[in-house]
Amino acid sequence: MAVQSFLFPWIDYLAGRCMLAGQTRPIMVSKLTMVVTSMVLLLMLVVTVPELNGALAGLTAAVGAPIELTVLYASLRRLERKQQALVVQHAGPAL
Repeated sequence: MAVQSFLFPWIDYLAGRCMLAGQTRPIMVSKLTMVVTSMVLLLMLVVTVPELNGALAGLTAAVGAPIELTVLYASLRRLERKQQALVVQHAGPAL
């Protein structure tokens, strides 16, 4: 749980940057990636180590949060690079 508490402000900050840019797709992609990763990991852990019971949810959340942050950061970075390329291309060559 400490991993998720530590990373949540950064995830929220990057999501806010996406919203300021008018792009919500990176947020959706990162949340979807986290949900899919968490579900797959949860199912694998339930089958392999069912004796962990409730600790499995904490483990999946601890693994899902860094993945969500990574996907959100990469998506935002790609979006910012595209916007910079469009600005440079639109400005044209300097005289």
